[in-house]
Amino acid sequence: MHQSPKEVLAGLWTLDPRLEQAWRLKESLRRLYEQPGAETAKQHLTAWMEQAQESGLSEFHKLAQTYQQWSEPILAYFQLAGSDRTSGKTERQVEVIKDIEKARHKFDKCENLEGVVFLRQDRIPGLSLPIQFSD
Repeated sequence: MHQSPKEVLAGLWTLDPRLEQAWRLKESLRRLYEQPGAETAKQHLTAWMEQAQESGLSEFHKLAQTYQQWSEPILAYFQLAGSDRTSGKTERQVEVIKDIEKARHKFDKCENLEGVVFLRQDRIPGLSLPIQFSD
């Protein structure tokens, strides 16, 4: 007979109650990143760290200490809105810089890489690059 995932988990939990506690802590931590904003995320993380430290599970106690040390940058993630919570903008800028570096030989005296990056990103109104970048 085939068991559902919930049945498998319940069976494991009867073997050692710490498994259920660890699983619930893991799931609660995962829900941190589903929080809609900075304040609810802070509340969730604070509650999770307290639960982890009180759990008696040394691994989660250590993890809670790590999250405590890094709570400010972790919570900074929630200051961003919606789709800005990804590294997409940074990755795009890295790609732009790579494109410029590949095409750098096409510029006679390209000593101001920052200016070229701004031009490539259309960040200087009314100016555009005289060439197209290609791979």
